[in-house]
Parts: sequence; structure tokens; C-alpha cells
Amino acid sequence: MIRPRAVKLLLVLLGICARIQPVRGQFFGSFDHGVASGDPLPGRVIIWTRLTPRSPSMPFAFVDWRVSQRSRDLTIDTPHAEGSPVFNGTAQASADSDFTVKVDVEGLEEGKVYYYAFYAGAARSNVGRFRVPVASKTHVKELNYAVFSCSNWGWGYFNAYDAASNLDLDFWMHLGDFIYEYGPEDHYPSPVQAVRYAPPPGGLQPPHELISLEDYRARYALYRRDDGLQALSAAAALIAVWDDHEIANNPWTGGAENHQPDEDGDWDTRKAAAVRAYHEWMPTRSGARGTPTYVGNRIWREFQFGD
Repeated sequence: MIRPRAVKLLLVLLGICARIQPVRGQFFGSFDHGVASGDPLPGRVIIWTRLTPRSPSMPFAFVDWRVSQRSRDLTIDTPHAEGSPVFNGTAQASADSDFTVKVDVEGLEEGKVYYYAFYAGAARSNVGRFRVPVASKTHVKELNYAVFSCSNWGWGYFNAYDAASNLDLDFWMHLGDFIYEYGPEDHYPSPVQAVRYAPPPGGLQPPHELISLEDYRARYALYRRDDGLQALSAAAALIAVWDDHEIANNPWTGGAENHQPDEDGDWDTRKAAAVRAYHEWMPTRSGARGTPTYVGNRIWREFQFGD
């Protein structure tokens, strides 16, 4: 015999489930910023994307991901069908992380090339590719990688990224200044020199120097709309560190050359916002904010590629 109170509880739970279940089908957007992989280790790699939500008021969305040694496996309707990818799962994109998604995929076969993609409702990202490093005791005949730094959107298209995307890379490195914090009035070309700087909405976003978390997020979003950067990000895993412009030019403990407290506010607040946006928008093995595994300001780490 089911008591009335139990019936009410069951109905409430069923009602909650009825409201939650459609979220997977209804709450989706588009993958406007491409895909990326990074921090490759023997047997594991970070994969990244960002879901642009259909509605600005959407609090979260479910994003499925799939990884396989066969790119054709990524076009199937369900990850549970025959011939499904080697690895798959579901992550949550939320406003708290600016709808970016990072997954640390483990158990990968060393030395193999994998393909991956993300899915939200009817939307599917472009397909990314990475090669898994081998352990230190394994002989590696050659290692192919590309190195970049100082990537200022206002000074031109990222054609070097696009050229490197056509190479068979084991990984690529960015040694810092992945973005620049300047506004249009600082250190950008004059109208005569301009390559793609123009007044918003077609120009620099946000149209001022970066100070807040929303500012830094918007600048990363602008950079990651570049076709060349998207092509390279999808072609190989990234190993990156920041320099100074990811936060502000020429910093020191407690401040920076390009930080005036009377105009820009508290330095530590600005730095924390910049670091948070960096880890949100880069395929770093950053750990979750607020947990002991969160790396925060620590950018040094070690990578091995065979012997």
C-alpha cells in the first residue's frame, strides 16, 4: 500500500524529472569558437569548446563529447550505437564558466591520433584532432611542433596559425601574450595601418581596455572567432603559458605598468579575473575553481614525449 504522502512525493519527483529531462533537447546553442585540445600527457589530453547559448538567460546546458581514433565515428546519432567512439560522456556548460567546457580524457592509447567533437541538441562542433604522447621509456624518432607568441588581434589576421594547421604536428606551443588587454586607443594601428580594426560591432571587443572578468572573456571570444586560430586549435594539442598581456603589460607584485589603481580599481581583483578567464578559454589542466586541484596562478608544469 502506498501512503498518500508517498504518492505526493512521487508525483513531485516525477514533475521535477519532467521539467529537467527536456533540458537536453531544448537548451542548446552553437559552437562558434571551435574546439581545442591541450596539456597532452601519456594516455590523457584535455579537450575544450565553448557553447554559445541560444538564450542569454540560459543558466546551463548539457554538452556531449566523443573521442575516437576514427573520425567517421563522430557522425553517428548516438554515442551508444554500434561503432561508437572509444570514449564519450556528458559535461555541463554553465554561465559560471562562460559556457566553456573542458574534459580531461583519460585512458587513451599512447602514440595514437584521436579525433573528437562536441554535441548540444542538434548542434555539433567541428572535429578536432590530437596525438597522444608516449611515455618516457619509449623511443621517439622525431617530434614536430610549432611555436607562437605575441598574438595581437588588432595588428592582423592570424595567417601563421592557419599555415601551421596544415602541418602534421605533435603539438603546438604558445609562449605568452595569447591576447592583448589594450583598448583601441593604445598600441593599435592608426586607420592607415589598420588590418582589421574597426569600430564595433566589427572591430575590437570589448571596445576598451580589459578590466573586468566580462572584459577578458569577451576578448578571448573575439580571438577564438579567428579562422586561423580555430584551424590550428583543431589540428593539434596546445601547450601554453601566459606572459603579461593576458593580464596587463609589465606587471609586478601588486601592480603593472598598464594598471592605474585610481582608474582601473584593485589590482588583485583584475588579476584574478584575467586568470579565471584564461583557464576558462584555454585547454589547460586547471582543475576546478574552489578545489585543492585548481592551479590558479601556477602555470609551470612538465611534459614528456618519449625518451
